[in-house]
Amino acid sequence: MSPDPTRFRRQRDARGMATPDTIEDIIARVQALLSHDRRMTVVRRITWQNDTAPEVFPGLTLANDDRAVNTWKNDTDAGISVLLEPGIHSFGLSTSSAWDATEEAAWARYHREKADGRYKGPENFTEVIFRGGLPNDGPARDDQLTINAWNSNGVCIQTVIGFDYDGERPRRDDKVAAWLKANRDQYLNPGIDGNAIRRETCYMVLDTLLDEYRQRADEGRSLVDDVGQDV
Repeated sequence: MSPDPTRFRRQRDARGMATPDTIEDIIARVQALLSHDRRMTVVRRITWQNDTAPEVFPGLTLANDDRAVNTWKNDTDAGISVLLEPGIHSFGLSTSSAWDATEEAAWARYHREKADGRYKGPENFTEVIFRGGLPNDGPARDDQLTINAWNSNGVCIQTVIGFDYDGERPRRDDKVAAWLKANRDQYLNPGIDGNAIRRETCYMVLDTLLDEYRQRADEGRSLVDDVGQDV
């Protein structure tokens, strides 16, 4: 059964490939998630490196720049890039008709290349998973965007963007911190070389990072040290 590209306009939880027939709706969903002026936490990892902790960047906002959210579309390519601050951070996604003309073709190629038994994975795919961001949809505590991007070497870089909830509750009760803590076993693999001490060290680093992030947010302090290093 062919995937329905209109689901990105209708389904709050939607998953699919970024291809020429889906990219416009995907970009609109990303823009909707970004429209509520919320802080974000970006978690990034290479999916096959189970022995490496992910990069975690909490307390980010859209950059104060006219190019903070940049979209483009031409005869062959389309995409969106997002600049974040403090520091130099970004995420984005794109597609090219040189890879696949439709989502149906992309999924067929994905499963064909995966079945070939490649060491790492298929090549030149971008899978997007949405929770929230429907047109005219307000911010919600569980809004989330996941981008799985396989490059030309078949390596998948996963980027997860969580959004703080700016409702009536204090900021320290934000969804981002709760989600990271609840999912830390997935990202800080408890089987890292079978080394329990190394696992607990990873947990302590993440917990300390989140505690300081919430404390600074509650006090209205900068999320960046005076020397300009990300916290």
